[in-house]
Amino acid sequence: MLIVIAISLSIIVYTWLQIYVPKEKIECPSDVSLVINEYSCDENLNIINITFKNKGLFDVEGVNVKIANRSVNSVPIYDLKSRSGSIFGTGSATDTEGYTYFNAPMSPGFEYTDRFEYGEYEKILKIQITPFIFDKKSSDRKDSIVLCSDSAIVQEIQGCG
Repeated sequence: MLIVIAISLSIIVYTWLQIYVPKEKIECPSDVSLVINEYSCDENLNIINITFKNKGLFDVEGVNVKIANRSVNSVPIYDLKSRSGSIFGTGSATDTEGYTYFNAPMSPGFEYTDRFEYGEYEKILKIQITPFIFDKKSSDRKDSIVLCSDSAIVQEIQGCG
């Protein structure tokens, strides 16, 4: 009788652990590097054109672009959304959270140019870009985003507003 109770209890504990123990954490490779190669602002239209370059060793699926508009010392918190197609691949698509997806993964050494409207923020003093990759195991594209926070860069911007 004690053996049956012990086996039953071990099955219950094993099942519980399978549910509550975190799954494998997906992380970006350490050699992901996306930089702002150049930018230009059209202050009349409140548009910034940004050329990103993949200087890392791995493909990048997209980028999250945030800006600061209050002071150079502030942290970028406002998401910029893409306003045009891409020169790299066949275009970009942006969801409501400000993630710009590349239609084809950007390989090392390649560049991608996109337009972002900043009119609602009036000016850009600082910009932060955070590349991301997809978790290939996930079937839902939105849920599979893995932000490469260690590869985020922040750059001061001149002449935008």
